[in-house]
Amino acid sequence: MISIISHQSNSARIARSAFVRTLAGLGAAALLLSACGGDAKDSSSAPKTIEDRITALSTSFLARQGEVEAEVSKCMKALGWEYNAVDYSALYDEGSFYFEQTNAPNAFKEKWGYGIATVVGREDELGLDAFSDFSDPNQKYVESLSDAEQKQYYEDRYGDEFSSGGNGQVTIEGEMVGETTTTVAKSSTNPGCQQKATKTVIGDNPLFDNSEVGQKLDDFQSEVEDDDRVKNARKDWAACMKDAGYDYKSTDDVTTYLSSQLSKLRGENIDFGTEGADPNSSAAPDYPKGADGEPDFDLYYSTSTTKVPSPDELKKLQEEELAIAKQDLACSKKYVDDVLKTVKAENEQRFADENPDVMSALEDLETSITTTPSK
Repeated sequence: MISIISHQSNSARIARSAFVRTLAGLGAAALLLSACGGDAKDSSSAPKTIEDRITALSTSFLARQGEVEAEVSKCMKALGWEYNAVDYSALYDEGSFYFEQTNAPNAFKEKWGYGIATVVGREDELGLDAFSDFSDPNQKYVESLSDAEQKQYYEDRYGDEFSSGGNGQVTIEGEMVGETTTTVAKSSTNPGCQQKATKTVIGDNPLFDNSEVGQKLDDFQSEVEDDDRVKNARKDWAACMKDAGYDYKSTDDVTTYLSSQLSKLRGENIDFGTEGADPNSSAAPDYPKGADGEPDFDLYYSTSTTKVPSPDELKKLQEEELAIAKQDLACSKKYVDDVLKTVKAENEQRFADENPDVMSALEDLETSITTTPSK
């Protein structure tokens, strides 16, 4: 995943997180936001896997997001709120850099490495500002509301699993929505206008509710990595990388290292390790405090500046990134790719046999999400 430091308003971060949450209900967020396997197969010669079908569903859903937002607007206005439809199209524009990263990860890695240092200075050209430039047209209106009104606004918009705390922070089922953190919503008493609108446009489906059916699909996507054969293959990958001079346990370690190195070149000195995302961590930036004494993220991003890395330093890091990626691909081809292919195929068949309810929900959603709405 490309390392993104968001400079968005809190409302934009929440809107983006809620949008990803809806995709997660399809089981699609992980597929859209991270590249986990080999390059996409030619659909004309290979049967569609569950992952293929979910990816197709997410694309179809995105194509109808304008209809969903029109319904959200009606719902919010009926509850007495002002609301302007949000345009999410830039976040997942088909054919964009992000889609290349997801749909052809090996080709992407050969060309861009992990999309960290290699894209610096080319953000506009590649459309990488789609996430950080994304804005919620309702931001000014939300800011005009009192704290109590904002809390009710977010609950009406996104459901009662959203609750706002001090300093504009919002939690989903007890977990804070940070710059890039998204948590799949649980079932709630008030699903909110966003989910109601999705059901109005697409139709009701168990996959939207994160019910038992949706949970099975979510669990299925993690079972591959939990297989002992895959775990052993990952260990062999790490040994292969170490033999080549790269001591990393996983690709997450690689991106953490590269992001931290880039941060140093920019003078930010942010530690992107596990504790780096914790605003109270000593490794985190020195966030200014808000009126409530808590770290104020919006104030930090509105006042912080970073330096431009020197061309020589940046080139060196870019070359290192591409070299690591090249070795990553070689080790993956030798130890991981075939194992993943085998385990995925076995899991696909077993999952389909054991979970007819999920397969039925998936088939129903494929029909309803591609149906042209009546005029």
